[in-house]
Amino acid sequence: MEIIKYTAQKDVETLLEKLMEKTKKSDQRQLLSHINEVCLKLAAQGSVPSISSVVKILGNKGIQVSKQSIYNKRKGENPYPILIEAWAELVGSKELGLPQRAETPMIGLI
Repeated sequence: MEIIKYTAQKDVETLLEKLMEKTKKSDQRQLLSHINEVCLKLAAQGSVPSISSVVKILGNKGIQVSKQSIYNKRKGENPYPILIEAWAELVGSKELGLPQRAETPMIGLI
């Protein structure tokens, strides 16, 4: 298992590309895109993305997804929390100057 620190937006974009490649279903890729868009907007506002905030914003946009879908472990390969946690790490550690979050594992992505 490789541990990656997300210190630049390009790191998160690279992660998104890898998650998209690994995700087989088009609806899951579309949801990843929506999640990334929400996280990017939150980051631009200086807000640290969380599963709760992302689900709420998606719902406000008419995209229904349950928190459980994102919390679901799927043997460590659920792409949704991996992406949200990467954005949270980036915003929390770099842009806001908060203490470094725990490193996010990229299980089976590389």
